[in-house]
Amino acid sequence: MLFAYEEAFRYRFAGYASMLGLAMAIVVLAVLGLYLWRQMRENR
Repeated sequence: MLFAYEEAFRYRFAGYASMLGLAMAIVVLAVLGLYLWRQMRENR
């Protein structure tokens, strides 16, 4: 996130920083989804 912040505010690449933030959010949601899916499978 620090890299995205620097891209947006130090180098004025707001579009690139926005894309980085979106990509990181997608990765986090995918990992969370896999974790929750495994937890639900184990609890059956």
